[in-house]
Amino acid sequence: MKRYQKLLGPILLGLCAWGVVRGYCAKQGECRQPILDVIEVLPMYNLIVFGCYALAKIGLGLIAFKDCSEDAALLDEDIQAARKDLTKRGFKF
Repeated sequence: MKRYQKLLGPILLGLCAWGVVRGYCAKQGECRQPILDVIEVLPMYNLIVFGCYALAKIGLGLIAFKDCSEDAALLDEDIQAARKDLTKRGFKF
């Protein structure tokens, strides 16, 4: 199962549940005004929470990112060798 499928399923399920509750409260008229106010802003709240979750995942990924100093040194050596080879062939930097 792909990541977007894992995220899209609960989002669609939550939207359907929200629509049912909102429709029931609007049709029956039995819900009090504070409950209706909460129901109205629930999708926006969920969007903000999802944004915070996404930022936290990105931040934690950056914190846990490993530096590969040995590989960086090897890459620098390869770049220098390629530059020397291109200079021999007449390429100007």
